[in-house]
Amino acid sequence: MTGWPQFRGDISAAVLAGAADEFDRRTWSGDRIAHTQRAGLRALLQHAIERSPFHRSRLAGIDIDGIEPADLSALPVMTKAQMMGAIDDVFTDRRLRRDAVESALATTAAEPVPILGDYIALAPGGCSGQRGIFVLDRAAVAAFVASVSRQPGAADPIVGAQGDKPVMASVTSPSAVHATGMVAALRSGRANRPWCPRRNRWPKSWSG
Repeated sequence: MTGWPQFRGDISAAVLAGAADEFDRRTWSGDRIAHTQRAGLRALLQHAIERSPFHRSRLAGIDIDGIEPADLSALPVMTKAQMMGAIDDVFTDRRLRRDAVESALATTAAEPVPILGDYIALAPGGCSGQRGIFVLDRAAVAAFVASVSRQPGAADPIVGAQGDKPVMASVTSPSAVHATGMVAALRSGRANRPWCPRRNRWPKSWSG
């Protein structure tokens, strides 16, 4: 099993492995959320400085340990034009190149085309006048899928007084170059059911 089937299987396994922790986030205190956001932001900035020539240059001289999630004013704004103009240097994995990403996007239909076996690419329609490309690694894909698959708890307003299960629907793109189409491809042939807190697991449909 290679290519997309392998990638999809790995993502499903990662989502299953992190499901309990993902659901537990719903109960986090404000202080814990703030601490996690702060640590994540600084780790992200440090990774960008270490791995991306583009970000290393634009973030030079900035005290990243002093950056707070609630105040990002010390960080220079990155426009889409700047990002796309230097995209090869933006990538933190130095193996990634724009031509390979564009090739993957051009051959993507209902299923994503993995890049280097570790990434998939997404692209919006470019309605702003310039099309952007965005590359996600396995961890990013798994985190995105988990975030859109959370099921409301019994105390949430959309759950009926009698504990009725909420009904959720989604409209997805037919192309996996869009995020909704990518999620649909991950769930192809499976019931679109979210995490089940009562049974403390994802449904069997997620495990294939």
